[in-house]
Amino acid sequence: MWGGGLSPIRTFQGDFIPITADNLLLLSGALMSDQQDFRQRFRSKVIGFIVAEASAIGVLFLAGSFAVSSWLTNPELAFSVNIVTIVAAAAVAIIPIVFFAVAPIFPGRR
Repeated sequence: MWGGGLSPIRTFQGDFIPITADNLLLLSGALMSDQQDFRQRFRSKVIGFIVAEASAIGVLFLAGSFAVSSWLTNPELAFSVNIVTIVAAAAVAIIPIVFFAVAPIFPGRR
């Protein structure tokens, strides 16, 4: 039982660090740094997601507008535009899964 209402902190490696007066400031600095790193990674991940999704939606919009236009008389060109439209629609559906549903694998700390 830990006295004083202080409980140990579990680290990323699975070790427990008891909170004492000696390491309290060291731990709070490390936790704040980890939280800032997490926020920075999350921010860059969201910005990357927005750029990728906007690009895929733009390609989908352009390819879809070419696909429904009546001036595409060449059947090979019309078929190619239809394929690009389908691929862009699939990309729009898959990008959120790739960015947010797949758990990241972080390298181990040295």
